[in-house]
Amino acid sequence: MDKNAHTDEDKIVSYFHDSSDTAPEISSQLRDSKDFKDTQRIAGLKNLVTALFGLSSEDQVWRRIDRRIRPQSLFQTWAKYAAIIILAMFVGGLVTHLAPTGWSGRTLSYSTLTVPKGQMAQLELPDGTQVWLNSETKLSYPAAFGKKSRDIELSGEAYLNVKTDESKPFNIRTNKSIVRVTGTSLNIRAYENESEITTLIEGKVALLDQENQLLLDLKPGQSAVFDQDNELDVYPVDTEQFTMWREGKLHVDQVSLVDLCSMLERWYNVEIKIEDDALKSRRISGTVLKYKPVDQILDILTIRENIDFEIELVPNASNRITLRKK
Repeated sequence: MDKNAHTDEDKIVSYFHDSSDTAPEISSQLRDSKDFKDTQRIAGLKNLVTALFGLSSEDQVWRRIDRRIRPQSLFQTWAKYAAIIILAMFVGGLVTHLAPTGWSGRTLSYSTLTVPKGQMAQLELPDGTQVWLNSETKLSYPAAFGKKSRDIELSGEAYLNVKTDESKPFNIRTNKSIVRVTGTSLNIRAYENESEITTLIEGKVALLDQENQLLLDLKPGQSAVFDQDNELDVYPVDTEQFTMWREGKLHVDQVSLVDLCSMLERWYNVEIKIEDDALKSRRISGTVLKYKPVDQILDILTIRENIDFEIELVPNASNRITLRKK
């Protein structure tokens, strides 16, 4: 092997592996090389390898990658790791892919973790932040996460126990806002076409608009709610009601039947149709236990709300449920 090529490979691996203070300078010519681009893809997946396979440190992942770089092309190395990760994701009910997008117009390598309906997931980010993801949730973060900043994108619902690092604030971008924290515990519900709710359990949170302008500072025990008209309000809340979904409990307090059905669709991977418009605005309160079958939950609605239901079993697809007045 050419000695210069060997040196270039060392530089590329060190660039993605070392801290920002010790990482080597990479020439524009080397950035355009196939080896650099292939290793960038590996970097986008290495954090998921660490979380999925229980490796105790990132160094273990990189040692595995580095051993394979020498005898074969970097693309072959990436392909093998990608195959392992994709297989593991499907076994766990999750899907991952790379998204070429950036917050400020830059093209970045992103890792995206998607949790389908009917499932939940838990992972640890490279900085030690613990994340719980609810059903039908997507979390994305760049391959360079933690080197100079800690930025993620969220669609769906997540509970985060953010690792404290005041030098690198943790930014969570949703469809409506940016939530900025240094170290805290919070829950964010940010599903498309629904009100967005950020609930602070402990610590400090700044809520910003999409242009990075400060909207408010949230205090523990408060929820900031962006409604569908983008109006923002803050309420004192019982935070446990917003976090018990991690334990398989869904609490609702005077929510419309339409909103409750949306939650049940995610949790049980079903499709629910409400036949009578008069039922849609009916308000429901209570706690749903996920381990109970959906028909038992509907039995309770039948008794309490005078509602009939019909379940249509659909092979290889979501079962369909129809609600109507008795």
